Amino acid sequence: MRTWLAAPARFTAAGALLFIAARWWAPGPASLPVEVASTAGDRSDDALLLRAAYAAGLSHSRTVRGRLVNLAQSLGLADESDTNDLEREARAIALDQSDPVVRRHLVDLMTLAASAPPLSERPDEAALRAYYAAHADAYAIPERVQLTHVYFSRARRGASATADAAAALVELRGGSAAAGGLGDGFSRGSVVGPATRDEISRELGATFADAVFALPDGVWSGPLDSTYGIHLVHIDARRPASLPAFESVRGRVLHSYLRERGAQHLQDTLALLRQR
Repeated sequence: MRTWLAAPARFTAAGALLFIAARWWAPGPASLPVEVASTAGDRSDDALLLRAAYAAGLSHSRTVRGRLVNLAQSLGLADESDTNDLEREARAIALDQSDPVVRRHLVDLMTLAASAPPLSERPDEAALRAYYAAHADAYAIPERVQLTHVYFSRARRGASATADAAAALVELRGGSAAAGGLGDGFSRGSVVGPATRDEISRELGATFADAVFALPDGVWSGPLDSTYGIHLVHIDARRPASLPAFESVRGRVLHSYLRERGAQHLQDTLALLRQR
């Protein structure tokens, strides 16, 4: 199994940020295009990242160049067969600075670059397992139940739905009737789950879900109200909350770990840029 280099004890972004500052952040606004330099007073995240992108020369990326060529063609700025001339004419009227698509692309590029932890901060197995243990709640599998229910439609039965359900409950508990011969047809079937409280809530309502998870196992209970009508419920099986094995969620753990570190790197980068 491939492992990453051990992460340092403190996940500082100082080295990466100094690299970004030295490579991508010009000494001053004089090195920036006029329209971009004029936004120097804007200290918003996007403005800082945009200025850093221009200072880094990212406005000459293949994507930006292609966009400028397309804009120049649509405006008839030059001979359509000469892409270099088209790009040059687009830049001459500052489309590389004013086009919102280009600006958004450059902000996104800088965001990705500033969010990327260096290889030295990629976690080894021990670091991933420690992260998993510290964030166990995020990976826990909630309690689930599987149930069989008998449905009584309010639309069909009106005010008698609850009374009909109560009478049917007596029959079910006494063993004088089978569930399949009682109640009304339900579009989603008579068996639900295994499902979590949230899953049942989305399907049948929060009040119903809360009531279901408070029921005893193996006996018919009710009547219970749902968003559709009245139900008698039999809890067939219950699976308690559990924590999955680390190996089964390792990919998710690594993704979360890197996303968290990336978010911190981005904030550290923005803080450094605001110091200018």
